[in-house]
Amino acid sequence: MKKEECHNFITTLLEIPSVNNNNNKDKQILLCGTNAYSPECEIRRSSDSFETTSKSISINSYSPYWNTTSLLTKNGEFFYGGPLDLRGIDSSIFKQKEIIPSKSPLASYLDRRIVRSVQYDSNWISADANFVFSFEYNQHVYFLFRETAVEFLNVGKRVYSRIGRVCMDDPGWRESWTTFLKAHTESLYFGTEKEFIRLSVHQCHNYHSKDQCIQSGDPYCGWNEIKMKCIRPPGNNLKDENWIQSDQPTCSPRWSKWFTCSETGLRSSSTNETCKCRKRPCTANSNDQHCFDGYEYEVSNCTRNGE
Repeated sequence: MKKEECHNFITTLLEIPSVNNNNNKDKQILLCGTNAYSPECEIRRSSDSFETTSKSISINSYSPYWNTTSLLTKNGEFFYGGPLDLRGIDSSIFKQKEIIPSKSPLASYLDRRIVRSVQYDSNWISADANFVFSFEYNQHVYFLFRETAVEFLNVGKRVYSRIGRVCMDDPGWRESWTTFLKAHTESLYFGTEKEFIRLSVHQCHNYHSKDQCIQSGDPYCGWNEIKMKCIRPPGNNLKDENWIQSDQPTCSPRWSKWFTCSETGLRSSSTNETCKCRKRPCTANSNDQHCFDGYEYEVSNCTRNGE
């Protein structure tokens, strides 16, 4: 362990909802730190005094280098996504009902009851999962994270973006979630001042023939010999024998800079016409009608006799 890692790095700073706060006039916050790989959490006043009112029983990250996320729902339940152990390999989505310990032994035991994803099971959460964000929506809590995709380990390591979801009121069974779902996200998100938009990253429907589909080099698409259409891999199985994809997808060469040209040397017999042209080497994806002497040309802004 390096000396600089032995400080107390703050990893969680959350406002405590009124359901957990006995004194609604004095707002409180949940504050967690690594505490030299011995994590601790405290309840503090959010006033200028920043006074500690009690210790918390919340889970927290051991290391300042881990990507974790935590959330307090409107009902006061604590959710955490990240490793639960010192080695950082027991990655989990975790829920704890209460964050403030009770003085009653029985109540304290009930408060400490947890629900988590199955330990050391990569079909739930991979050990190398990196959590990005968590949020509450309706009756669910969502987690955004990335992890090694176990469904593709036979073709090499692939890291996928995921979104996971659990029901807030899931009581669990043997301390494991009963409502946990996760999915691989293949969408592009962007926001404007007024809305949040999701676009699909695959455009398989744009390729209407087998040649177009295979020569496109689109990593999300392939030609299905049974359905005779360009689609995503059936069941995410990249080795499906009826799904064909280019063995060597390539990008088209870059266009040259625009230059003044005459179509005389291309396809026109007119000598009074000048244009702006640019070119690039022809490839298998090029339109044959635009290829001439090994180059694909793009012609624009043509004028005749200066007009």
